[in-house]
Amino acid sequence: MADKAGIAALALKVLDEQGLAALSMRHVADAVGVKASAIYWHYPNKAALLAAVSDVIAGEVPLPPTAGWGIAIRVWMEQLRATLLAHTDSAELLSAALASGLSAVDPTAFAQALLRAEGWSELDAKWSTAAMMRFVLGHVAEEQARQRLITEKVLPPDTATLDEAAFNHGVRLLLAGTANVLPV
Repeated sequence: MADKAGIAALALKVLDEQGLAALSMRHVADAVGVKASAIYWHYPNKAALLAAVSDVIAGEVPLPPTAGWGIAIRVWMEQLRATLLAHTDSAELLSAALASGLSAVDPTAFAQALLRAEGWSELDAKWSTAAMMRFVLGHVAEEQARQRLITEKVLPPDTATLDEAAFNHGVRLLLAGTANVLPV
């Protein structure tokens, strides 16, 4: 029997191979090689398992050096996007896990710390980084939805799935707004 972390890692593999719709306690149990009831020993429900998978993904985001808050947050947002794009349906999963409050990993902690070091209140840093996180999650969710529609042959194969220019523009807007409200 795999341990709690091993189960989450195998659940991530199921997510990557079959998508969020197929990520069930039974599919994960099959991947682990046990009955579904054994998964409940470690995770009381599917939401807890999904939050654990979300934590694994959030833990993969490399943290940039803090070479100034603006550059560091821009790189963090880019790396968050790249990490999410590497996993099937991860934006939808992470969004749901964050909404549930079951996640143990706060993916915005790094950016919050940078803003706090600039003199922001804890609440302002939390709200600002939440806006940044929602932008990244929404952008990646659209990119992943387009990819799924291509795979399902709803959209033609030559449909653009990545939208680098629009993403970078959104990041610049968020950072410019953040710079305009930094405490003096």
